[in-house]
Amino acid sequence: MFIDDEKKIKLCIFYKKLGRYYSCFTEKDFRDLDVKEEEKDSFKKVNIVMKDLTWGLYNEIQENSFSINKSGDRQFNYRLYKENRLTMLIESWDAVSLGPDGEAIPIPANEKNIKSLSPEIAELIIAAYDDESYFTDAEEKK
Repeated sequence: MFIDDEKKIKLCIFYKKLGRYYSCFTEKDFRDLDVKEEEKDSFKKVNIVMKDLTWGLYNEIQENSFSINKSGDRQFNYRLYKENRLTMLIESWDAVSLGPDGEAIPIPANEKNIKSLSPEIAELIIAAYDDESYFTDAEEKK
């Protein structure tokens, strides 16, 4: 009935840049990917830790997803909602960039960096989060 604030949702995303876009997969989809191992080795991996959604956080995300339209009325903004879900739910990740000497430099999971994610990866994170958060068909039948 009550959600433990210490409970986290852990995701693993595999990605590879293809021109201007990214090919990305959840851990399960990547495992099931029908390609040669050499192809799989060309993908990078990022582990993401996200907050479990509580009633309070749910309401905060929704409240922050309203904007004022041209008439001066409050209006639900779906773009803001998706952005808020990412920025307010992602707690940490192990994303790194390479420094000038090839050393791994951690990239903080802050609002600026989260908003800099590619759309493909951002959408996949939200979809993977939803998959982990909700009952599967098998779980619902129990």
